[in-house]
Amino acid sequence: MKTGEGMQVQQETADRGIVPPSPLAWQPIPARRRPAWTWLVVLMVLLIGAFVVLHLITVPYVAYVPGSALPANGPHGAVTVSGQREGAGNIYLVTIAEQSRVTEWDRLTASWLHKDWAILPTKAVTGGLSTAQYNQENAQAMSDSQEYAKVAALRRLGYTVPERGDGALVIQVNTGEPATGKFQPGDVITEAGGKPVSVAADVGAAIRASGTGKQITFTVRRKSGTADIAVAPVACGATACPGDAQRPVIGVGVQTDNQSFVFPKTVNLSIATQGIGGPSAGLAFTLGAIDALTTHQLTGGHAVVATGTIDPTGAVGEVGGVTQKTITVYREGAKYFLVPVAEAPEARKAAAGHHLTIVPVSTLDQALSFLRTIGGNVSGVPANGTL
Repeated sequence: MKTGEGMQVQQETADRGIVPPSPLAWQPIPARRRPAWTWLVVLMVLLIGAFVVLHLITVPYVAYVPGSALPANGPHGAVTVSGQREGAGNIYLVTIAEQSRVTEWDRLTASWLHKDWAILPTKAVTGGLSTAQYNQENAQAMSDSQEYAKVAALRRLGYTVPERGDGALVIQVNTGEPATGKFQPGDVITEAGGKPVSVAADVGAAIRASGTGKQITFTVRRKSGTADIAVAPVACGATACPGDAQRPVIGVGVQTDNQSFVFPKTVNLSIATQGIGGPSAGLAFTLGAIDALTTHQLTGGHAVVATGTIDPTGAVGEVGGVTQKTITVYREGAKYFLVPVAEAPEARKAAAGHHLTIVPVSTLDQALSFLRTIGGNVSGVPANGTL
């Protein structure tokens, strides 16, 4: 038989594969486009997650936040005379709030969400002290400011308020001065030029009496014992002492060791606050005390806010948080804000666009002189200098 003879072979059609085209075939399944709202949901979830995480991460910063204005005297004030809250109550101190818990979210968004905040590194605020130490230091500073305010007010009203102490404590030794390498912070000067030293002012008096170029011997008390130090004062110079360039100095900063004051028994003046720390209310306390002890019209009826440290001589010193304090003052509706001279530019910048007059002062007398210009009754304050 011949192969294929009489036979017909059916030609197969081309192989189309075992599985017909379907979702199981090798052809790619066309991707379906996701609705736009799903991407919005994903974005929102991510943003919320980032928001939560940034709020949970705390950073070593402290936020200064505007606080409140509180009466220094009057029915609700800090000043009392013989147990009574005296004065008109038109003189105010101003506070700021310290927010110790600052998150990464706060730090990143403060410039546009919290423009009235100042966020600073914690170490720059506390100086490296623990929270307990920092709070204790603030409480002591407030106590000192109340004490100094009483002294400054009473002395300005003509009362004698003697200072007592156990010598002059060296708290700073300047570089490149006669005292450099001879005195140490912590030294207590007990004698200067052969005369006993009880308070810090005794050191300055001895140096002035000696003059420049002549050695003066100081006796100091240290942990290691007693030592005598000979130093020749030099002229202060126009840069450090403008207006008093020839004043003799040795280059140390001192304060009275174990300082105390003897208050007159005829005046029962007290200043006390709760929940406030730091020394910045000193000027307000002093003005409040003078108002309470005299006319009760020291501001002429105007609401006047004051900030600044005070010392027993009536000198006004710098404070912190002036921007936040200024914001607080204009929000409270006060018209006048007394601030230390060096911080007046910062206060004016913060007060721009608001009806608030910034009054720079460096002494108690300057503050009293200003109050007289706005109608304040200062007739109970003895004439002194330009007042």
